[in-house]
Amino acid sequence: MHQSTLAVISFFSWLNLLIKVQGYEKIDLSTNEWLLENNRLNISLPTEIPGGNKKGLSVHTTLMINGIIDNIIDGFNDVKFAWIADESWTFKTSFNCKCT
Repeated sequence: MHQSTLAVISFFSWLNLLIKVQGYEKIDLSTNEWLLENNRLNISLPTEIPGGNKKGLSVHTTLMINGIIDNIIDGFNDVKFAWIADESWTFKTSFNCKCT
């Protein structure tokens, strides 16, 4: 599994634990502003909630929408942009929690 996938899974596992420990509060993360970040390359791009929704944006689609890479399925772009899989990517958002 890629590190970005593990980060998202880890986040939702942590959120699930928080709900069980603190009580239940449903937070709709699809309305939040999201960023895709890569600290080593100094990249921070606006995106939508990763996976899970109708668009299910990924690292590749976010980079493509923001003009960083060309369409990954054109020609040999899958080889040209193979470096993306070797990088550490983070989908990031923030939200308020009324924890009691």
